[in-house]
Amino acid sequence: KRRYLVEEMKVDGFKCDGGEFIWGRDLQFYDGRKGDEMRNLFPNLYVDAYYKFVKSIDKDAIVFHRAGTTGVQQHPLAWNGDQSSSFPAFKEAIRSCINSSISGISFIAYDIAGYHDETNLTTELYKRSLAQAAFSPIMQLHSGYSGDAHLERTPWNIAKLLNDKSCIDVYKKFANIRFNLIPYLYTETKYTSETAMPLMRPLLLDYPSDKNVYKYETDYILGRNLLVFPVTEPGKIKEIYFPEGDWFDFWSFKK
Repeated sequence: KRRYLVEEMKVDGFKCDGGEFIWGRDLQFYDGRKGDEMRNLFPNLYVDAYYKFVKSIDKDAIVFHRAGTTGVQQHPLAWNGDQSSSFPAFKEAIRSCINSSISGISFIAYDIAGYHDETNLTTELYKRSLAQAAFSPIMQLHSGYSGDAHLERTPWNIAKLLNDKSCIDVYKKFANIRFNLIPYLYTETKYTSETAMPLMRPLLLDYPSDKNVYKYETDYILGRNLLVFPVTEPGKIKEIYFPEGDWFDFWSFKK
């Protein structure tokens, strides 16, 4: 049923969203195992079926998944989606990406500016989220309103929804930065694949003896050379702590 999508329509992969659920502890699988035993394992088997299928046709195809247990990191891309649109959820999403990455799931994303709930969606949240996502393993626009010409997270829709055309300009800026980072990200992704060193990791992993870095839960290192300080509080100036080493400003290259 999926083969024509890859062979005829040239689809490059699948986003396995929502198919990883099983319902009921007493549910019985073909090999006799029950739902309580399969609850955490089934997401692995689900995405693995898609992964093996699409790779059998196109070796460069990918699969995107959002759930699994030990071993799911064998399938390249993941996202920790469905956050609400708020600054606290933004902070939680970054922490979740960092936790996933150091747990072996390095190629991880979240939904820029949240997946649902417009109550706390602001232009500042949208722009801060875009800026952070440009310096992350995967930069993804996605929401529960895909196809809705007013609410989905494309910059032109957000600019209209929040009456702020500068959302488009900020998106253009960070999308351009993202494309310019591709050679670096390619190199660091290859390094991660070869060494298992997390692509996106907390400072404490590189500086375990520096007790000062332990309190910065959303600051992280991307690859081997980029230190990222996301702004996760609305209307505030970010406190920055530099661990030992020679650091250069990304924008001005001043030391």
